[in-house]
Amino acid sequence: MEEDKLAKIKKNYEVAKKKYDLPDFEAIDKEFYIRKTNPEGFIILEVVYAISNKLRNMIGDIDPALSPNPGNLHMMVEMNAFGKEEKAGAFAFYKKLGYQFHKALASELIPEEEQVKFIKEFWKDWGSLKKQYLKYMDKIIAEWGKEEEKKSDSTEYLG
Repeated sequence: MEEDKLAKIKKNYEVAKKKYDLPDFEAIDKEFYIRKTNPEGFIILEVVYAISNKLRNMIGDIDPALSPNPGNLHMMVEMNAFGKEEKAGAFAFYKKLGYQFHKALASELIPEEEQVKFIKEFWKDWGSLKKQYLKYMDKIIAEWGKEEEKKSDSTEYLG
């Protein structure tokens, strides 16, 4: 059953690929896992959905390090991942992700030909976005891997 679903998705994608000169199925699927989309759906719209979902996750991963909530322990760890200068770069990247995410959301509501235009433009930028994302995620992961330093408590009795 699962193979039939994948075959149908690939077939639908191949038709769209020929019509619109899209990237190969394997390349798009590797990055956005479109094999889990609806085989009965509109394949171009399904690709846009997959892209917007990936971007939503990326934004959600970077956000805690840039805008921590003091009441959230998870965010308190991640807020230390970036130095002052790195935060400016991370924020610029965060805005870039947000821009692409909102373009993807808007693309869900426009004609298929315009959705294809979005996919093609986004695909050109994807390698760079992914590389930047991994750079910032490496910093966040490193922050989680740091050992906590034991701080001396000056109120502790030393005598």
